[in-house]
Amino acid sequence: MKVLDQNAGLLSNSEVLQLLAERGADKQGALSQALPSESRAYAYLVERSAGLLSREKLQAAVEALRGYNLTRAEILQLLNLKPTTAVEIHLVVEDCASFYDVHAILAEETMLPVSFLTGAAGLGRALDPSSDDKNLKQGSKVDIPLWMVPVLAQRNMLRVRVPRFYGEKMRVKMQLGAGCEDLRIRCPYFYDVGCTLSMITHHDALAPFLNSTFRNRYKELLVKAHSTDTGPTITKMQARLCTEENLLFQAGRTSVDVFERWRYSGGSDAHKLQGNKRRHDGQNISSTVPAGAVQPTVGKSTGR
Repeated sequence: MKVLDQNAGLLSNSEVLQLLAERGADKQGALSQALPSESRAYAYLVERSAGLLSREKLQAAVEALRGYNLTRAEILQLLNLKPTTAVEIHLVVEDCASFYDVHAILAEETMLPVSFLTGAAGLGRALDPSSDDKNLKQGSKVDIPLWMVPVLAQRNMLRVRVPRFYGEKMRVKMQLGAGCEDLRIRCPYFYDVGCTLSMITHHDALAPFLNSTFRNRYKELLVKAHSTDTGPTITKMQARLCTEENLLFQAGRTSVDVFERWRYSGGSDAHKLQGNKRRHDGQNISSTVPAGAVQPTVGKSTGR
């Protein structure tokens, strides 16, 4: 036997409460046809305030949560537990931190070109300011923010067109010299938007293109981040970086600063390690040289 849909049997506490009530678990004595375990489950759910959600309110809550890209299991947990604090929400929703990350929010504001496969009532002027019709017609080509795309694409209401900065010409230019391209001006969140778009469109060439672009640019980014140069070369290079690359660059710069402070700090013995050579037996060379003798010069082995 094959399970076609693992989520098909998911029920909220409110729905279970309604089913138990229909079996008579809310009645006492001979009037109840429910099993004792069902009566105890009914009493527990009533105490958990599951009865506060009617069918209409339950459906409205589900519709309100659909726009947050949650899984069905997460929606079910939110309906059952009714969290009231941020800590409780973090325990329910996986990777909840990204919901409040400013970069994740700004990345979802990226405008993407789409073609509507169906009409959309009341969205004509909202999505296409040049339109005179209040309704969006089937086949209309407009730009909408990324956060709207997954839900509408899942309902087969639109088809996403690959933006120019992920197109064939851009891929050819990146193969010739990825480090020379200015990704910030094309798409500030080049990799985040590209990964999301790849999952939505299932474009075969997009994911390998993002991977090769990052690998080709990462080497130069890392070398420049770990250098002490602060001249126009670094400024010019930073101007070409998208947001994700710039965050990596700043992290590299910070790591160098922390290391330099540790290396030259007064309380650190790091600067002493350079002149404090040791023999293979662990004995300090300087301690074995007699007073007044010339200390031997210890160099690197040429065989290693």
